[in-house]
Amino acid sequence: MPKKKITLSKSEYTVDAGNTAKIKAKTVLVDKGKKQLSNAHANEFRYASSDKNIATVDKNGKITGVSAGTSAL
Repeated sequence: MPKKKITLSKSEYTVDAGNTAKIKAKTVLVDKGKKQLSNAHANEFRYASSDKNIATVDKNGKITGVSAGTSAL
C-alpha cells in the first residue's frame, strides 16, 4: 500500500464557547510516483479531544467550543 501522510489546512484552531470550526484534513502520497487509491479504499479520519470540558469534536471533524482553555485534538 502506498505510504501517505496527513496534512491539515491549519495547525491550531481558536473556538469560543458555543462556536464551531471544521478541521480540514487530507491524505497526500509520500511517493509522488505511486497511484492514489480511490476514496472507497481510504481510511476514515478519527477525531478526538484531549479535554471534552474545553472542546468537543465529532466524527466529521466539527469542533465545538465548550469553555475557555486549551485542548489538543
